[in-house]
Amino acid sequence: MTSQVSSMIQPDSPIVVRPESDGDADGIRRVLVAAFEGETEADLVEALRKNRALVVSLVACTDREIVGHVSFSPMHADGQPDRDDTLGLAPLSVHPQWQRRGLGSSLIQCGLDECRKRAVGTIFVLGAPEFYGRFGFVPAHTRGLRSVFKAPPDAFQMLVLRDNALVRSLAGLVHYRPEFDSFL
Repeated sequence: MTSQVSSMIQPDSPIVVRPESDGDADGIRRVLVAAFEGETEADLVEALRKNRALVVSLVACTDREIVGHVSFSPMHADGQPDRDDTLGLAPLSVHPQWQRRGLGSSLIQCGLDECRKRAVGTIFVLGAPEFYGRFGFVPAHTRGLRSVFKAPPDAFQMLVLRDNALVRSLAGLVHYRPEFDSFL
């Protein structure tokens, strides 16, 4: 899966979105530290990578450097194990010098496309409803689900990619992987 993303980017700066590969970790870390102005999210991605919990991990890159990243990792509702068909989109990052050019949207769209190919049923995200709503995310509380994180109810959102018995049986509190516990 490689996607050329140049329609939203400056014409002289073609960007490619592709799966993370060996050797990308340092570039991803640089983007995360710059985008979030700290090490926490970079440490999170490294812990997820170390524990083989990055089900989908994509980078946006120029011919010289990584400028964006998105990852998806397993989640579960109370009483259920983590599953590779119920994922959390987090974190999404774009280097500040490359923001406001559509890279975040491109990373999300390419990530969702990859999740569909992998038969993922549900994606959760904690973020701005007006941004994620453009991709079809809806507040999870409308399906009786809430996040372990304290946030406005509409900020915890879900996107059903494939309605199945698991999605219908989800209820209550939804948990991210233990690597996210430092954010609680």
